[in-house]
Amino acid sequence: MSYVQSLLNAPADKRGTTRSQDHDLATNKAYRVPKRRVLAQVVLRGHAPKDVWLYLSDSGNSHWGRERPSDLLNGGSGFIPASDTDGKVVLLQRDAVVMLVVPAEQEVGAGYPQELEQAGLITTHNLEVLLHDGTSLNGSATYARPDGGRRLQDFLNGSDNLFFPVRVGDVMLLVNRNCIVSVSPTAGRNDYPRRRAEDGAKRVI
Repeated sequence: MSYVQSLLNAPADKRGTTRSQDHDLATNKAYRVPKRRVLAQVVLRGHAPKDVWLYLSDSGNSHWGRERPSDLLNGGSGFIPASDTDGKVVLLQRDAVVMLVVPAEQEVGAGYPQELEQAGLITTHNLEVLLHDGTSLNGSATYARPDGGRRLQDFLNGSDNLFFPVRVGDVMLLVNRNCIVSVSPTAGRNDYPRRRAEDGAKRVI
C-alpha cells in the first residue's frame, strides 16, 4: 500500500502529527529542536518516492498559525532538514524535490478566513498538471485573489513560491514549478498521480 493510500485509509486521529518536545533527528544533538513531526513522502529527481519526517514549528514566520510544509519548501533554504523512517538525518536539496506529499490538514489547517469566503474571494479550480517525466496529476487548486486577478493563469503567474499546491482528496501534493510542463483546467476528475498511456496509467505514488 502506498503512503498516499495509507493516509486516506487511516483513521482521522492517525493522520496528524507526532509531537515531541525533545525529539532528536537521529543521534546528532545539533538537530535536537522542540518541533512537531509530520510524515511526508518526497519524490526526488531520478529517485523512487521515499517516506521522510519533516520538522515544523508551532508558529509560521509569514502568517498566523503553525508552520506548514510549504513554508519549508518555499522558505528559500537550499537544503531542508528531514529524517528517514530509520531516524537517519536527510538534508533534502530543495531544487531536487519534484513533489512532496503531505496530509492536506497540515497544509490548509482550518482553511481561509470566513470573511474572505463571504466576500467571494476564494477560487477553486479542478486541474491536470503534467510533469516533465510524463507524470499526470489530477486534483484541485484553491486560492484567494481579488477580482480581476482570479484566473488560474493569474494565480500561477502571480506567485513567487516555487512549489504549487495540488489537492487530491485528503492529501496535498506540493509540486516543484520547474518540473511542470503544463497546467490544464478539467471538468472535475480528482485522482492519484498516474503516468500517461504508454504504461497503462501506472500509479507512481
